[in-house]
Amino acid sequence: MAQTPKRSAELSRSQFNRRQVSSAASIQGVRYAPVIPEPDPEWHYIAATIYASLRESGQSDFYQSSDWALAYSLCDDLSRFKREEEAHDVAVARWMKWHEIDPEDRKEQGFHPDFAPKIPKGGSAIKLETVMSGLSRLAVTEVDRLKVRMELQEPSDPEASAEVIAIEDAKKRLGA
Repeated sequence: MAQTPKRSAELSRSQFNRRQVSSAASIQGVRYAPVIPEPDPEWHYIAATIYASLRESGQSDFYQSSDWALAYSLCDDLSRFKREEEAHDVAVARWMKWHEIDPEDRKEQGFHPDFAPKIPKGGSAIKLETVMSGLSRLAVTEVDRLKVRMELQEPSDPEASAEVIAIEDAKKRLGA
């Protein structure tokens, strides 16, 4: 299993400098204000929670419209997967109940007396893996962000910054 990269604060300076990516290697483009699609109100609550959390997460500062479109698609797929899993679980419970009921009482309970309820397939593991892989590309988790060398910092405290500036100004005036 691949080792999770360390945060830059955890690296020695020489290791950190060696790992820096040359800015000459990147292609520059224009950053546009992204269009963020509204979540589908019919989504499974887990998919809706993930999508909502993306809006509040620091890595989304770098998202463009295409990233938001991908996030929407992945959350839609995740919602379908979760709904398929829930339908499967309900059908299994119904199938088990059919077997527990006396054959003569099945019709009264809303079952066919001779045929057990069918159990639909649950969500595909490959589909879930595809969704999780796509979310990884959007740097959704801390580990994913560290792999692409993206570190989210605590927001700076404006009052503390003003204090530091005032102290530095005072030092300059005193000649220290």
